Amino acid sequence: MVAPFSRLGLEFGAPELFLVALRYFGLVLVLLAANYGLISALDALSVAALPAKILAEIALLTVSCVVQQRFLFARRTPRSAAREAEDQALDPSRGHHPGTLRR
Repeated sequence: MVAPFSRLGLEFGAPELFLVALRYFGLVLVLLAANYGLISALDALSVAALPAKILAEIALLTVSCVVQQRFLFARRTPRSAAREAEDQALDPSRGHHPGTLRR
């Protein structure tokens, strides 16, 4: 069976896509709450609104990128892991072809 989103270049079937979307939505809610809390804390420290917003956005952009890379989209399906291993085995730039010896 072909995954419903394979034409888009995604390796997720409907259940996997739903779980990724759910995790992503959870991250959005956490970032929204963190944004509000960070701006409120900076406001309590008498930081002006514009610099507080810029500082909060820079900090949360960094956090968001790290969380997405490590936790949301880092999981590979067995199919994509097998295809990646096959591509590496057949890639001539890696210096090794199946059936040849490494020197």
